[in-house]
Amino acid sequence: MKFYAYFFLTLSLAVILVFFISPTSLESVYQENSSETEIVEIQSQTSKLISNSKKVKLSNELTMYLNLIPEGKFKDRFSSLEFDAQQKVLERIKSSPNLTNDFNSLRLTFGGDIYYHCFSCEQLLKKKGISQSNSNKESSNLYASAVQIENPPLLSSRPEANVAIFLDFNGADIQGTVWNADPGAPTVYNCRPYDKDGDEATFSVTEQKNIEYIWREVCEDYAGFDVNVTTIEPAADTYFYHALITPATDKNGQNCPHYDAGGIAILGTLGTKINDYTYSQVEYYSPAWIRSEYEKDNIGLIISHEIGHNLTLNHHGTTSSEYYGGHSGGGVPSWGPIMGNPFDKNVTQWSNGDYQSANNTSQDDLATLNFHFSSIDDDFGDSFVNATELSGTSINGLINNSSDFDFFKFSLAASQTITFDLFPYTNTTYNLSDWSWGGNADLEIAIYNESYEVIGSNNPNNKLDASLSLSLSAGNYYIRVKAVGAQGSQSPSGFSSYGSRGEYNLYFDELFIVGDQDEDGVLDGWEQQYFGTLSYTSSDDPDGDGFSNLDEFIAGSDPTDQNSFLSLSYFISNQNLNEMTLSWVSVEDRIYNIYYTDNLKFSPFVDISGDLSYPIQNYLDSRIKTNNFHFYKLEVRRDP
Repeated sequence: MKFYAYFFLTLSLAVILVFFISPTSLESVYQENSSETEIVEIQSQTSKLISNSKKVKLSNELTMYLNLIPEGKFKDRFSSLEFDAQQKVLERIKSSPNLTNDFNSLRLTFGGDIYYHCFSCEQLLKKKGISQSNSNKESSNLYASAVQIENPPLLSSRPEANVAIFLDFNGADIQGTVWNADPGAPTVYNCRPYDKDGDEATFSVTEQKNIEYIWREVCEDYAGFDVNVTTIEPAADTYFYHALITPATDKNGQNCPHYDAGGIAILGTLGTKINDYTYSQVEYYSPAWIRSEYEKDNIGLIISHEIGHNLTLNHHGTTSSEYYGGHSGGGVPSWGPIMGNPFDKNVTQWSNGDYQSANNTSQDDLATLNFHFSSIDDDFGDSFVNATELSGTSINGLINNSSDFDFFKFSLAASQTITFDLFPYTNTTYNLSDWSWGGNADLEIAIYNESYEVIGSNNPNNKLDASLSLSLSAGNYYIRVKAVGAQGSQSPSGFSSYGSRGEYNLYFDELFIVGDQDEDGVLDGWEQQYFGTLSYTSSDDPDGDGFSNLDEFIAGSDPTDQNSFLSLSYFISNQNLNEMTLSWVSVEDRIYNIYYTDNLKFSPFVDISGDLSYPIQNYLDSRIKTNNFHFYKLEVRRDP
């Protein structure tokens, strides 16, 4: 069945508006907090750690923390600091005792600021081995050709947020920061862009897709929090955490601060938010450095990990290791904590140290993130009473935390077998079989009857997604979506529901009723959605817009809104009419074709576009035109 909208032009003028949103945001800084109790003199071996080997006075308490510092790079740098900087360091260790687990990764600036030097290069070279279900219902063709390095994909998760995490892929000149202040550091790091093909002047199609992939993974990690994960350069005097994704050496061959690490970042100050500082202070302690040489999966994880350090988070490890790489086996998806090094795991989550042999059980990652960003409002009803009415064929939702349930309701006018497919959001991007890599949510779906009794549920042990197919009679029903754990955190291969959260897509059959009981060519479910009855015929036009119910059903427009119908608009790029951009409102599950003729009487319409599927919504006709009259036809049909 096809529906046609005709559009005839002679001459025209139009304006296209393009907009982009600049986010806000950045990273954290250390603030001194000094206090003294009893004063003692430090002599012999201990005194050698103090500036210029002079006898100085420290509190008994700080002396205790001084003695906890093991031999290594941290202690070597500490011994070279001025006394005030040393005291600053010890006060920070005192305020965060978990730091004593991480001395192998901790480093110091000459000003006494602590930063993390994370992940050896060898660890980052691990290859993934993922076998996980994925959806084939969503794909992206946004990137058709290479673009100049100055024009990376412009992506923002929450443009309205007051703080952002800026993912910087196109290089930067870093100067006047804490990274430039140490002796021997260059005045300016001329940092190179993200590059996988040896061409640092452009982003290839693959590189653009990789950038979006990385962005989506970071979005998933910070989903539910009021922070804008963005690739758009923030405006001046805004608050943002800066993640610079760049190679180990700059344009001048100078080693960048992260040349021998996967990532490095200043450790933020406990109890202090980014907007407690001046913009210049925030800039001084930026960026977090992320090695760009590695696979996109690793880069996304490292970004979330290093920004976590900016937010004051320490490492999650075990009683025998500073980093915990996670676990696998037992027939459940493999798991690991974001603040560990779970490079080969299906599920990476924020943690509270509730797994076996954890060494950092006092750190509540989600509470820390909520302090800095706060949680966003729940998107759907959380009970039977306030369940959200389902419509269309899919829902994009968000599970904020382990106690967040999303409830939906629907009604069937006739018996029908219905299939529901529930996927973590990352599982549907680009149809990549390994996209479950680094997902945060393990999902469960359940269906209830109108008496609130469970009539079906699904939560496969070995997958993050869930699917449910049921034969239902006419009546009212409810769906519950929630995130769960797997076998419990104290299982050798399981994990709790603590960090199971994030976005999801719920797919379902066409408005629940695929039948056509009244045989009018229009699905009964569509009629029930808009009219609540099957009494209208396919030729009726209830909204009086000149398009029948059948026309609007095929086009995907609203038959109750006289302003909703298939239409075609245009933009003329020059006076010769050689370039004509045609636009329309694209609807999911629809296929469009553009036809052309220059003579309605003697020349038939010719398909000039081929099939154009949702979300495509414009077409450029750049053919040379010889006649003064041009006629276009837009055809739409439902995707079977």
